[in-house]
Amino acid sequence: MKAQSMLSFLAAVLLAVAGVSGALAAPAPDANSVLILDTTNGGSAYSTEATAQGFTAVVETAANWATYTQADFESFRAIILGDPTCGSVSAISAAEANRATWSAAVGAGPKLFVGTDEQFHFGQGGSQLISSGIAFVTSEAGETGLYISLSCYYHGTPTDTPVPVLDQFGSFTVGEAPGCFDDAHIVASHPALSGTTDASLSNWGCSVHEVFNSFPGTGFVPLAIAEGVAGVGEMSFGDGTRGIPYILASGAGIVPVGAQQIPALSPWALAALAGLLGLGAVLVLRRNRPAA
Repeated sequence: MKAQSMLSFLAAVLLAVAGVSGALAAPAPDANSVLILDTTNGGSAYSTEATAQGFTAVVETAANWATYTQADFESFRAIILGDPTCGSVSAISAAEANRATWSAAVGAGPKLFVGTDEQFHFGQGGSQLISSGIAFVTSEAGETGLYISLSCYYHGTPTDTPVPVLDQFGSFTVGEAPGCFDDAHIVASHPALSGTTDASLSNWGCSVHEVFNSFPGTGFVPLAIAEGVAGVGEMSFGDGTRGIPYILASGAGIVPVGAQQIPALSPWALAALAGLLGLGAVLVLRRNRPAA
C-alpha cells in the first residue's frame, strides 16, 4: 500500500513538473514545417509569410529551442532566425548557445545570410526580401534550409568582427557600412532576391547595417553589395561595380550579374547537334581515306 502511494506521489510530481515547464522540443509536425526562434519572428512577419507559402510555422521559445536535438532540427524544412525589428544580438543568444547542433542539421541545405533589418523596413522592400528568402531556403525537399538575418546586431562594430552564430559554416566577419548606408546593388540573379531590385533594397534610411568583411571562399556567393564602399572585403563584379557584400547565399540558382549565360538546348536540339557532328566526322573520314 505504501509502495503504491509512493508511486502515485511520484507520478503526480512528474505531471506537475511537466505542466510548469511546458512542452519540450519535438520533431516537426509535418514534412513542410519551418522552425522560427520566437525572439526573431519580427512581430510574426516570418511565421505569417511561411504560412502564406503553405508551410506549418513552428515558433519556438528560447527555453524549448535549447532542448532540440539534431534530429529534431533536421525534421524541419528550414530554420529561420529573422529580424527582430532592428533588435540587439541578445535576440539570438539561444541560437548561439546550441549552434553546433542546428548547424549540423542544416548541412548542405540552402542558406541565406542578410546584413540588414528587413522586417523593420517591411513596407520599403523588406517584405519582398522576406518572402523570396523563405521561398529559397525551403526550396530543396529533403534538406533543411537556413535563413539568418543579422538585423542591427553589428551596426557600429569594428571591421572584421566575428559572427558566432555563423561560425559552424566557416569564418564570417562583419563591420559597419559607413553611416546609414543606402546604396544597395544586386550583383547576382538568384531566387532569394526574386522580385527585388536595387531601388527596392535602397533608400531605407539604413539599407545596410552590416557588410561581410570576410566569408568562406567556397560555397557562399554575394547577392547584393553596399555599392561603392571601399575597405576590407571590397570586391569587383562582372557588371563593373565595386563594393562590400551584405547579402550572401549558398545553394543552386546563382548567376553573377554580367556573366555570359549560355542558353540551354532542348533534347531535340541536342540530338540534331549530335547528328550533325556525326555526319561531319563521316565526311572527314571519307575525305581522308587513301585512294584504292
